[in-house]
Amino acid sequence: MEALRTSVALALVSLPWVGCAAGPGSPAAPAMAPSVGVTASQGSDDVPTVERLTTARCDHEQACNGIGGSNGLFASYDSCLAEIGARVSDQLDPYDCPRIDRPQVDRCVMAIENEGCDRRAGRLERVFECRTSVLCPK
Repeated sequence: MEALRTSVALALVSLPWVGCAAGPGSPAAPAMAPSVGVTASQGSDDVPTVERLTTARCDHEQACNGIGGSNGLFASYDSCLAEIGARVSDQLDPYDCPRIDRPQVDRCVMAIENEGCDRRAGRLERVFECRTSVLCPK
């Protein structure tokens, strides 16, 4: 059930605008707009990176009882996806992060998964492997 909820939430967050194919004599279909959290200059290749880091963070919050309940930092998994997704997207904006080191993203996700429950939420910057300077080499 949780996997289904995660899949639906991620699909909604990354749903691109889709235009119909232009027929003869009709104007060209509009270009696809980038997904939420990714700018046109960054490109759609970074959508999976934002989603992957966001999901890793929210999975960690859920495993540490940080979602729902009286001690939860987030009311629901969906609210975690929205809030953390916005933070990750801001961190990986194209001005500060014109290029993402994909192998470093793998190391960042692994570091998040291996964190104890005493280290939760906040910016990715608190995890060395997830710092902008490490994820986005100049």
